[in-house]
Amino acid sequence: MYFITGLNGAVALSIWVLLFFNLAVNAQVGFKEHIIFLASESLHGRAAGTDDEQKAAGYIGNFLSKQCKAIVTHQQFTYPVDSSTRHPATNVIGVLNRRKRQTIILMAHYDHLGMGSSKALDFSHKNMVHPGADDNASGVAMVMELTRYLSGQKELPFNVIAFFPSAHEEGLFGSEYFVRSGFADSMRLALVMNFDMVGRLDTLSRMLRVGVFSNDSVLVKNIWAHDNDKLHFRSDDSNIEFSDLKYLEALRVPLLHFTTGTHQDYHRASDVAAKINFEGMNSIFDFISGFLRYLGMNNESPVVK
Repeated sequence: MYFITGLNGAVALSIWVLLFFNLAVNAQVGFKEHIIFLASESLHGRAAGTDDEQKAAGYIGNFLSKQCKAIVTHQQFTYPVDSSTRHPATNVIGVLNRRKRQTIILMAHYDHLGMGSSKALDFSHKNMVHPGADDNASGVAMVMELTRYLSGQKELPFNVIAFFPSAHEEGLFGSEYFVRSGFADSMRLALVMNFDMVGRLDTLSRMLRVGVFSNDSVLVKNIWAHDNDKLHFRSDDSNIEFSDLKYLEALRVPLLHFTTGTHQDYHRASDVAAKINFEGMNSIFDFISGFLRYLGMNNESPVVK
């Protein structure tokens, strides 16, 4: 820890505060832009294996390439629809390779129900567009903006894989294929962070549910230490079997799962962008970006061991 003193120090501190404020503002603007596009009626709910999925994949890949300077891979795979039929789908992967010793994965599935899905819970509206603004355009937007932020933090001692699996709603097939493909086998993985529905932070409780699938005390203690007026934490280790982390568990590294939880619009046509709490997403972004910087600078953390 160090202290800034004197006039020059005050100026430096003011510049730092201004830069951090601009970062937060830019992230919030980015959240809106990404979610409004991904949850638009023109994408018809981003069902896996459709042209709309490909439009979403192109949007994400273009952002990673141009805004984050990441190396982008569109990972093609097929998943079973029934005993005799398989559909094509696409994972989107962006890599910030700084040739560091370790790598972290930030991930969020980008597909949703599309139209007419048997998993829709509003039975009278099954043939309507299910936008999936919170599920999971919010998680996708979070990973996109975190990747943009990390692309400028070149002093941090880790590479970054931004992973956007598809066919999540059909049975976690994208994340299963990613692990079986061995895409990250050549990189020494230190941490996986999954974001699934982070757009509905309650304005009263401000509760972020966190699943920590790790025995690493540094991870656990640091999360709870960030409890403040803007964000509170609730331990929730029950979701791994229903999240894409089910297959990432095979990588044998610490896993973190973040969500603001389900709500009355879950898997319904009413899960729209207008209901997203963008200020709440910004609070989550502030926490995660600071958390990653802490891990990158703490000699006891799993990221720098």
